Amino acid sequence: EVQVDPRQHAHNEAVAAFERQHAEWDEMIRQIGLDRMDEPGVMGEWSAKDLIAHLAGWQWKTIESFKTALGGTTEYPETPWPDDLNMAGNWEEDGDYEAINQWIHDQTTDDSADEVIQQARDQWNELRGIVAGLSIDQMEDPQLFVRTEGRSLGDLLRAGEFSGHFTEHYADDVEPWLEANGRRF
Repeated sequence: EVQVDPRQHAHNEAVAAFERQHAEWDEMIRQIGLDRMDEPGVMGEWSAKDLIAHLAGWQWKTIESFKTALGGTTEYPETPWPDDLNMAGNWEEDGDYEAINQWIHDQTTDDSADEVIQQARDQWNELRGIVAGLSIDQMEDPQLFVRTEGRSLGDLLRAGEFSGHFTEHYADDVEPWLEANGRRF
C-alpha cells in the first residue's frame, strides 16, 4: 500500500478544488449562453457581460495581491481605477468599492462579450498557474496572502470559499435570472 503524505494530499485537494470552482464559472458561461451576454437584467440593469467584467475587475486585484506576496515585496502595482478611489495607505483594502464598481462598468461597457470573457478566462488561467505553483508550505500558510484574511489559501479552496465573490453573485443574481430565463447548454 502506498502511503500518501497528508500535506501533499491536502495540497492536491486544494488544487482540485480550484479546478472545480473554475469549472463552475465556465459552466455559468455555458448556461447563460454567448447569445445572451448583453441582455440587461442579470444584476439589476447589468447584463451577464457587465457582471463578468465586474468580477474580472476585482479578480485583477486578487491576482496582483498574490503576485506581490509571492514576490516577497510590498510594492503593489497601481490600480487601473483612479487612485483616489483606493483606501489611502492600504492597497489591500478595497476602498470606495461602489465607485470602483461603476468605474469598472464604465471602462468595459463598450467591450464585446467575447473580450470580457477572454479577459476573465486569462485571469483564471493566471490564477491556475499561481495555485498550481504553490509549495505545500505556501498553500497552507495563513499569513502569506493578505486577501485570505488569516486563513490559508488551501483552507479557503478546500472549503469552496476562495471564489466567494463569484459564488455570491451566482447565487444572488445569475441563478434567479437563469430560473426566469432558462439555461443554454
